[in-house]
Amino acid sequence: MKKIYLLLVALLALDAGAARMDFDENWMFSLNAPENSQDPALKDSDWRVLNLPHDWSVEGKFDIHNPTTFRCGYLPAGIGWYRKTIEVPDDWKGKHVEIVFDGVFRNSTVWANGQKLGARPYGWISFAYDISEIVNASDSITFAVEVDNEQQSAARWYTGSGIYAHTWIDVKHKIHVPRDGIYVRTQGDDVELDVEVRNTLDVIQPVDVEV
Repeated sequence: MKKIYLLLVALLALDAGAARMDFDENWMFSLNAPENSQDPALKDSDWRVLNLPHDWSVEGKFDIHNPTTFRCGYLPAGIGWYRKTIEVPDDWKGKHVEIVFDGVFRNSTVWANGQKLGARPYGWISFAYDISEIVNASDSITFAVEVDNEQQSAARWYTGSGIYAHTWIDVKHKIHVPRDGIYVRTQGDDVELDVEVRNTLDVIQPVDVEV
């Protein structure tokens, strides 16, 4: 196991100069937000300020009439919105930039400056969106995340509601090892390593990959 760990360290060094930044602090949250809360011009000064991870269900009151039923603890569910506005650092320009979510329960839709990045109905999976073009075109970015956990009961056990895990900003070079781009497979004493290298430039570039 020690040898495999050292190999992984060597592979991760391929992305030297890349940065991962904690994106958990100072999100705005509302359970009573209007449907157009992805609009960057929306006034959210009266929304609650919080840090992630966050679960609004566990903050609620137990009630036998809540639609989560006994399976999810008789706690409230519903639809919640999160927003966060940031200034774009100069050193992000010209880079490959992603916003990463370790987990959102569930039916999440994410926007950046009013542009829909994508939707993820499943609640127990991590995911990311490429925001490189928005970064290059903007001095600031307003992120909005709708989390729709109205359909109940959602599972046979307690799930919670909201962005229940960490968020990140990944900044990489245009030529980089993509997310989940390193694979290690073992069979007996053999260890097989695969590394995916992605080029998001408009021209072909020669690269050396060292393991």
